[in-house]
Amino acid sequence: MKFEISSHAGELDEETLDEVWDHLQELNLPVPDISDSVISFFATINGVVPLACYVNGLRVSRFLNFCNDYLAENIEIAEWHIVRNRRWIADRLDPYVIPIAEFAHGDYLCLDFSKIDSVSAVRWNHEQSSLGKPEYELVATDLESLMTILNSNQS
Repeated sequence: MKFEISSHAGELDEETLDEVWDHLQELNLPVPDISDSVISFFATINGVVPLACYVNGLRVSRFLNFCNDYLAENIEIAEWHIVRNRRWIADRLDPYVIPIAEFAHGDYLCLDFSKIDSVSAVRWNHEQSSLGKPEYELVATDLESLMTILNSNQS
């Protein structure tokens, strides 16, 4: 994936990635193993600002980061947990859906951990979602398909 120079948040903090899994396990969800491909996926997207990357016709403005020390280095980088718990998002997003990227107009690209056998990618629509009634659009059925979409939709 092509991204702005110096926009990567740095080395993936596996402790922070463990927090994602801990969050899901607290919900008693059957979460997938943290495989090498999952770690590689998160390491690739960690805080980057992609160059003209589109998903379902929408421009991805930034991927969220998975580092605990982002504030010390770059205050503009959005950390997944902070975004996930914003008041206007938290009550309009299912607990098993984790935001991973911002679209330019306010929606989020998210990973959906609701299925036992795979992690899918969805677009969370902030305008059509309401309290307790999130609105999603399927983007990819698994992480490999999502990476294919992200890498092929750059201009």
